[in-house]
Amino acid sequence: MIKKLRWKFVWLNTLFMLCIFALLLGAFCASIAARQREADYRQLERALDRGYRTRPHRMDPERPDAQQNISPGFCVKVDLEGNIVLVDTQVYSEISEQLMREAVDAALRTDREQGLIRKLHLRYMCRMLSTGQKIAFLDISAEQQQMQGQAYIGLLVLLAGTLAAFGVAYIFSGIAIRPVQQAWVQQKQFVADASHEIKT
Repeated sequence: MIKKLRWKFVWLNTLFMLCIFALLLGAFCASIAARQREADYRQLERALDRGYRTRPHRMDPERPDAQQNISPGFCVKVDLEGNIVLVDTQVYSEISEQLMREAVDAALRTDREQGLIRKLHLRYMCRMLSTGQKIAFLDISAEQQQMQGQAYIGLLVLLAGTLAAFGVAYIFSGIAIRPVQQAWVQQKQFVADASHEIKT
């Protein structure tokens, strides 16, 4: 009975701590994703205002971190019939017409001003013009990989925290259950003594 009570105490505390850790991890990841999404849309809005500067996809060996904050993207103008009439790129030195056409078609099919094209790992924003639309795209594949890495680290932290909570709960359950165990032993001793006296 005492062992069952102790294990019940341990599992309940571990489950409680697991729920708290999971909620904190979920809130942390959601906060990072929301901030990154807002930054992406700000960059897309700037691209619609000023366009992208054409830049080859090269890394400077002397400054390897110089282009880490630059997300590759491209901006297109589409006429009223859906034809691409102007292309403006950033970081992409060359972009295939097929990818561009798929991205434009996917963005036009949604009928939304902004969103995410999961299959192509692109975030987009549209702006209506008198002659058609201007659509800016942003490659978020690196951002998604970074989020996955953070999620894996978070899961490892969650597992480690749960194991630590289990160990702490097991130790404290032994301390918490000690008075109950002593009372149970004393009760059994009293019943045994009383039974012996009655028999005598």
